[in-house]
Amino acid sequence: MINKPKLVDEYFEWLCTLVDVDQQGASYWSLMIDLFKEPFYWTVPNDDNRAFDGMMLREQFCDDMQIDYYLDDFPTACTMLELIMGIAQRCHRITIDHGRGFLMIDWFWKILDNCGLSKFDDKRYDSAEVSDILCCVLERKFSKTGEGGFFPLKKCALDQRKVEIWYQMNTYLVENYYS
Repeated sequence: MINKPKLVDEYFEWLCTLVDVDQQGASYWSLMIDLFKEPFYWTVPNDDNRAFDGMMLREQFCDDMQIDYYLDDFPTACTMLELIMGIAQRCHRITIDHGRGFLMIDWFWKILDNCGLSKFDDKRYDSAEVSDILCCVLERKFSKTGEGGFFPLKKCALDQRKVEIWYQMNTYLVENYYS
């Protein structure tokens, strides 16, 4: 029988190794813990697909660890950490297929930078500010161009607060890497 709390702790540590929580002399454990505690919810149709991408990391973890995977072994909802990592994997796959790829880890930190979370290493951690940023992202309180969200644009025809993450991501990739 699997010890669920131990499994979740091991899973969290595994996620953190994928994104190198200790970056250039700075540690981001507090941020990762809060991202892992924060459930992702969506207000725009089809963003549940991005939650599914994040939750697929659970299956990858179980495959890597060679353990049986059961949905009830993990938190019910996709966490913000899983969501961002799942999106980062998508960005990596899309750009690598077109010969312009960055590693998943690079995309992860780029997304954190875009929404203002990358500045919160353990020495400068402010849980209230992090919570405010996560609320802004989840409630889509960022600007119409996506500033304050995962994928800010220089030019956009649509209000990014009403656009699903998939299309935000693809528009961002085209604007920044394919134009």
